[in-house]
Amino acid sequence: MSDIILPLFYDNDISNFLNHSQYPEIVNTFIKEPLTYEQFKQLYMFMHNNIMNISAKHAIFFFDFDGTLQLNEFVDPNNCDLNFVFGDRNRQAILANILYLSLTYNRVYIITNNIAIFKISELLNSLIVQHINVNPQVQLFIPNYTVICTRFTNKLQTIAFISNKMKVIHHT
Repeated sequence: MSDIILPLFYDNDISNFLNHSQYPEIVNTFIKEPLTYEQFKQLYMFMHNNIMNISAKHAIFFFDFDGTLQLNEFVDPNNCDLNFVFGDRNRQAILANILYLSLTYNRVYIITNNIAIFKISELLNSLIVQHINVNPQVQLFIPNYTVICTRFTNKLQTIAFISNKMKVIHHT
């Protein structure tokens, strides 16, 4: 992997870290509860500073969705209530800010075992549009590109693959 890419993986399922020794370049963070407002605030400041520091490794967030960004362990295809999915307005706002900042610089991917990646993309895009002044016609999160289902693959292997692609992009 590249010296210029710093993949940061956040997940609440310990089984996704079982083969982490094969991917020492990936910084893994196991969380027992969904990320909190304070954690998002710290991650936002980290990403902002990382983007501003041109000599730093390019941090890329890889977030699980269910139980990590989302408060629940399932996606209800009929529920678009952002309060239910992402929590109160403060948590939603900081999450929208970190996702939008990271998306702007191509520094965030949602890596999930959930097959509802179109619904997840829709929810994330709705969250950003509600809290950030962006054109609602712009598709921010794109299924199979920035929201990836890894149900039948290994999350760490997928992260390594994307990170290696980013390495090539940053060298050209």
